Amino acid sequence: HIGHRCVFEFAYFMNGAGVGSLEVALVTTTQDRTRLWYARGQQSFLWRTARVQLGATSQQVRVDIIATAGASSGGNVIALDDLRFESCSHPGYVDFEQRGFGLFHQSLKDDFNWTRIT
Repeated sequence: HIGHRCVFEFAYFMNGAGVGSLEVALVTTTQDRTRLWYARGQQSFLWRTARVQLGATSQQVRVDIIATAGASSGGNVIALDDLRFESCSHPGYVDFEQRGFGLFHQSLKDDFNWTRIT
C-alpha cells in the first residue's frame, strides 16, 4: 500500500557503447505491471539520480528494477546505489557499501542479492 507522495529514488550508472537498458516497474498482487521509468544506452561516465513517483494504490505492490544487457559484451556497466523510498508507508534506504542496512539484507554468498527484511 503506498500513498500518492511515495517516491523511489536511486543513483544509477550506465556506461559503455553497447550498454543495454534500465527500467523501474510497479507490479501489483494481480501481476499488473506498469513501467514508471526507463533509460537506454550510454548515459554518461557520471552517476545520475532518478526520482520515480510510485503513485497511490491500496494494493500491495512490488518495485522491479530490470537491467538488460546490450548487444556487445565488452566494457558495458549498469550499476545502482543509494536506493531510497521516501514518504512511503515503509520508507527505507540501501547503501550498497554496507552488508545490511535498514529494511534489506545482503547475502554473504555474493555481492548482488539483496532481500527485504519483513
